[in-house]
Amino acid sequence: MTAPPAVGSYLTVFGYDDDKEEMYSLDTYKLTLTAAGRVDSYGDIELAVAAV
Repeated sequence: MTAPPAVGSYLTVFGYDDDKEEMYSLDTYKLTLTAAGRVDSYGDIELAVAAV
């Protein structure tokens, strides 16, 4: 079995709402490239960063 090719992922943040504690972004790896993008809570981002 061979390893899959290296894949890059870029998360482009285009907005945030401190009142809702949300970040709005586009993720090239998950292909959320619609105008709506993706929404992540600040808590989810903190967990993801801590896991790296």
